Amino acid sequence: MIYNVCFEKMNQRIDAKHGDGHALRVEKENCIIVEDSKIGLQAATGAGMKCVITYTPSTKSQDFKDAVLVVEDLASEDITLSKLLSL
Repeated sequence: MIYNVCFEKMNQRIDAKHGDGHALRVEKENCIIVEDSKIGLQAATGAGMKCVITYTPSTKSQDFKDAVLVVEDLASEDITLSKLLSL
């Protein structure tokens, strides 16, 4: 299942951006968040979830060291669901 949460204000509490998995009845350890910026990465890891980064030209130079995977986009890197689940 792929789940996307969007908030209008960037200064929401970190756990408010991605929740803690309870909305989906999924343990946070089993969630993988896909983000494109360090702010999103911090929100995901702050909530205890794994994060895959698909960077943009404006975020490419940000520090993504806490991401489990960093790619330009999921399609060009041939990222499969199996690969995501193995992270």
